[in-house]
Amino acid sequence: MKRALALVAVLGVLAFGQFPAFTGKWEATVGLLPETSLKSGLTLTTNIAGFDVSSYFRFTGAGLDRASFTLSGAVGPFSLKGGTYFN
Repeated sequence: MKRALALVAVLGVLAFGQFPAFTGKWEATVGLLPETSLKSGLTLTTNIAGFDVSSYFRFTGAGLDRASFTLSGAVGPFSLKGGTYFN
């Protein structure tokens, strides 16, 4: 049993090293007058195989308000850029 636990721990550490690093930013706005409101935005960015992948989520008091995803990078001599937006 101890060997199995040690093996799982080693595999977990090795697998965790394979995840890309995320960077991000969180912004929030609280309104008090004339009515109470809350708006919050979360931006996450990472690099996967030379491509920058970014996502943005905006939340309001009612929940998820909008989300967008962008991808940019280069394949050989070609630059690629794409994105999608959900409202």
